[in-house]
Amino acid sequence: MGAYSTMWAYLWDLVDEGLSDAVRYCREEIGLDALSVATAYHSYQQMRPHRPGPKLLIEGAAAVYFQPDIQLYSDTIIEPRIAPLVGAGSPLGQLANLCTQSGLDLISWTVCLHNSHLAAKYPDCAQQTAYGDNLDWILVSRRR
Repeated sequence: MGAYSTMWAYLWDLVDEGLSDAVRYCREEIGLDALSVATAYHSYQQMRPHRPGPKLLIEGAAAVYFQPDIQLYSDTIIEPRIAPLVGAGSPLGQLANLCTQSGLDLISWTVCLHNSHLAAKYPDCAQQTAYGDNLDWILVSRRR
């Protein structure tokens, strides 16, 4: 098998660029074989000097960037926060279709346990130090 090239990307950046244009550029201009897209990500502050409008993008709470099947969370007390970008639509689903049409693989890049939003909402699920102090940005698994 030959070289395989991918690029880590954020769904919000791809949406801002226009999904079709972004996929075409990644496949045809860069020559990528895949996109590795953040589908669960922590809070962030991102400078975007090339974008029109505000240059600082802030997301204050960790989220998933797809519509999860909530039934899959029935054995845990935690329910994921869905990013406002997702809304009622499915930009990740649209991206998946465009990638398939363009011959690009789509890889899910997830940051699952670095989640200050859920650690604050579910303090019993926050990791603790040996002294009992909550680490309010790290989760541990807890079953119902």
